[in-house]
Amino acid sequence: TAGDVFGHSLDDNFRDQGWQSFQAALDVRDGLTHPKTFEDCHVDDDALETVDQGHAWFKDLHNEFVRVAHLHRNREHSW
Repeated sequence: TAGDVFGHSLDDNFRDQGWQSFQAALDVRDGLTHPKTFEDCHVDDDALETVDQGHAWFKDLHNEFVRVAHLHRNREHSW
């Protein structure tokens, strides 16, 4: 949507491993914020790695949004 509004397409990919890691990281978060058992509160190294990968994917997407917003702002004020 932001790409449509700004007139630039965002370089996003919701089919890659980063997106899958982001979704899996949300599952980790959900398990911690809504545990059903004591074991749900345990986070192992693999889960932490998944969260790191999901965070990196989201950070890259956010940075792309900021880049496109900056281009839009500069274009609007360049006259």
